[in-house]
Amino acid sequence: MSPFKEGAYPDRETEPWIPKEVPQTDSGQTNTEITTKTTAESTQKNTTEIGNGYRDNPILSYQAAEEQFKDQIDYDAIWIDRPFDRKLLNEIVGLAVDVLTSNAKTIRVNQEERPLGIVQGMYKKLDKFTVEYVIDSIKQCTRKANNIRAVLLTALYNATLTANSYISNLFAYQEAIPQT
Repeated sequence: MSPFKEGAYPDRETEPWIPKEVPQTDSGQTNTEITTKTTAESTQKNTTEIGNGYRDNPILSYQAAEEQFKDQIDYDAIWIDRPFDRKLLNEIVGLAVDVLTSNAKTIRVNQEERPLGIVQGMYKKLDKFTVEYVIDSIKQCTRKANNIRAVLLTALYNATLTANSYISNLFAYQEAIPQT
């Protein structure tokens, strides 16, 4: 069952992603603040407000975390650039938001229990490049995954540490191939 109201969001397979309603606090106000501060000055405050403003309502907290994560990874650009990977992208977003909104003390990654704060910290470092790296890695995998959720959680966790090395290795490999 989806935490979203029926019809609140378009079908992501056919329509571009544009929210039809803005989450509101209990007082009926949005979390938008009109200010003369620069973006850098207000970023920390707005991030804190998003995380703390919805603690009493888990659905709104989940929605706020989802919107924030989509901004973090440049979801719209991936959505447009990779139309055949949209379902996998949505699964990745769902898993990441589950981790970012989790209340568990630990999360199982790399076949061991890791403290929630460490895992969330790694997920907060994900960006467009690393998510595309995970998508490509999953699509290139030739072995059957018995627990795809665990594979994706681990791949996302490791992506920020390994994506640049992967590209460097791929470039070196391509340079080593004799040109005909």
